[in-house]
Amino acid sequence: MTLLHDKIYEAAFSPDLWKDVLHELSVLVGAEGAILANVSSAQKPWIASDGVWSLYKDFFDEGWAYDNVKTRTLIGTPHRGFISDADHVAEKIMGEQPIYRDFYWKRGFGYAAATLIEAPNGDAIAISIEKKKGLGPVDRAELDLLDTFRPHLARATLLASRFAFSKIEAALHALQMIDLPAAVIGEDSSTLACNTLFETFSQQISIGSRDRIRFLNRKAAAFFDGVMTRHDSGRRTADVTSHSFPIPSDGERPPAIVHLVPVVGSGRDIFLEAAYIMIVTPLRQRGGPSEMLLKGLFDLTPAEARIAACLVCGLTVQAIAAQHRLSVETVRSHVKSLLLKSGTSRQADFLAIVSGFRAL
Repeated sequence: MTLLHDKIYEAAFSPDLWKDVLHELSVLVGAEGAILANVSSAQKPWIASDGVWSLYKDFFDEGWAYDNVKTRTLIGTPHRGFISDADHVAEKIMGEQPIYRDFYWKRGFGYAAATLIEAPNGDAIAISIEKKKGLGPVDRAELDLLDTFRPHLARATLLASRFAFSKIEAALHALQMIDLPAAVIGEDSSTLACNTLFETFSQQISIGSRDRIRFLNRKAAAFFDGVMTRHDSGRRTADVTSHSFPIPSDGERPPAIVHLVPVVGSGRDIFLEAAYIMIVTPLRQRGGPSEMLLKGLFDLTPAEARIAACLVCGLTVQAIAAQHRLSVETVRSHVKSLLLKSGTSRQADFLAIVSGFRAL
């Protein structure tokens, strides 16, 4: 028991240990495995022990997480210890519910014990322990045993949330050290944290109600809202790349390029998830940008960056085609692509934005 207590607290700082914790909790009650999930959003990360990993991969991939009686029962039950679903949903009712009839039962599962823990940011973290149907429900004695670990699980969740936030603050501090204004954006467009340099753009990028990012410029606002809408809708495979778009000067601050860098892979956190790191690059009148800088800023191909640099130097499409022995149609195709990537619709708009970059 003591070893499991220790592992629970270690998992707060080493997320890889949660799988072992979940497995050992399951063994205590003769269950197959357990999952730790943020039920505030089906898009958020989850961790499962090996015994139920494939079960829950199907659960999320097939869309069962979005609306089901099992999760509603857990959220709607005021008791904050572990509860048995069989105590709150009769077997006859289970048989009428698609989540049991068509998902859990078809895979040999049928009963569970679960608890809900509220994270400091308001998210609901659930631990659900899954038993095979043939073994029967989780009984009162087993729930009491699980409840002896719940205070430790709740404290570990609090520690994990604070640790996740400290990692965000460290990243923002590192960006400030190299003079980059930055903020960390959650899936709902809220600002999880920002460095002090980011606050200097408050006239162009403000933090509104519910800590949500707001852009003064309508085009920038529309672009940002579109990115966040696609992210929130779950189209992750189409939204794993970075995005860049311009914001104009407000008369006091220079124009800038806003970069949205997605937080993916191990960077995503179940307790305090960040969707994007937003980095703002001010444009200052010190000469034109290099091909390398243009390529990095807008994710251009080498050919697009070369043509962009030619445009900055004042060459026409026809002159670029002649200089590089390309057809006019090919150059126009590259120009169209680089305008799309930079969030502009005309060459004049693109040139107005990039002409302020310091040459590197």
